[in-house]
Amino acid sequence: MQSDESDYIKVLRIKELAGPIPKKGEGANGEERTLQFPMKLDLERPKRPRTTFSEEQLRMLEEAFQQNGYLTGEARMALASRLALSDTQ
Repeated sequence: MQSDESDYIKVLRIKELAGPIPKKGEGANGEERTLQFPMKLDLERPKRPRTTFSEEQLRMLEEAFQQNGYLTGEARMALASRLALSDTQ
C-alpha cells in the first residue's frame, strides 16, 4: 500500500550499504530506501528551550516523584504553582 506523500513534510531517499563502506570515488551498492516523516513531526521548527530549575525546585520535584511517579493533571498544576512554574514545565 502506497501512502499519499502530501501527508508528509519530508521524504528522504537513502541507499543502504551492502558491505564495507566504499572508498572515496566508489559508488555505493545496496538497496534504496525511502524514509517518510509525518507532517506532525515538524523537523524544521525550533526546539523549546529547556527549563533551568533551582536547587529548591529540584528537591521539591524529586520529593513529589518519590511519593508518586505519576502526577494527575490537578496535582501537576498544584505542584507547578508551588514551584512558580507553568504546568508544562
